[in-house]
Amino acid sequence: MDKNSWFNLDEDDINTRVDEMLVSWKGLLRDPGHSRYFGYGSMEKLTESKRRMFRQKVITLLNEDQLLKRSVENKRKDQEHFDQMDQLLKRLTEYERKEQEHFDQMEVRFDQLEKLILDLIVNVNKQSASCTKMDGHINFVEGAYETLRSPLDYVTSRVNRLRGVEGDELPLPRIENRE
Repeated sequence: MDKNSWFNLDEDDINTRVDEMLVSWKGLLRDPGHSRYFGYGSMEKLTESKRRMFRQKVITLLNEDQLLKRSVENKRKDQEHFDQMDQLLKRLTEYERKEQEHFDQMEVRFDQLEKLILDLIVNVNKQSASCTKMDGHINFVEGAYETLRSPLDYVTSRVNRLRGVEGDELPLPRIENRE
């Protein structure tokens, strides 16, 4: 009989089952070693009160067995939960490792960008110096043109008169500083 089926029986059925067990165990109870375990002498000496005590011991053992099964089942479920938590921890560790790799890659990219920006700043400073030199040259040329413009206008107007062209058809343009 399945041990779980004991819990589905009423008290009369349990008493009947215990009596059947007592009859089947009659040989065990005659053996002094086994009878000491149950605390009884021979089968014939079993009184009703001792039978009740024996029934109670059987029911207690069955209850303890049921509690033990529940404890084992709870332990199995706990182990499943621990395994799930372990899997989550492994996934989290893997995610953290990937994030660290991504962070390291980003750090390398930022270092490269910083180097590029510093190179651009150096180039802009060089270009700025070159532009300053070019501005100086342009100012010199404009100054020289302004200085030479009046004499060139005079020479141009005299040459035009000699050619027979009257007026200032092509006067030299006036250059203004465009800063």
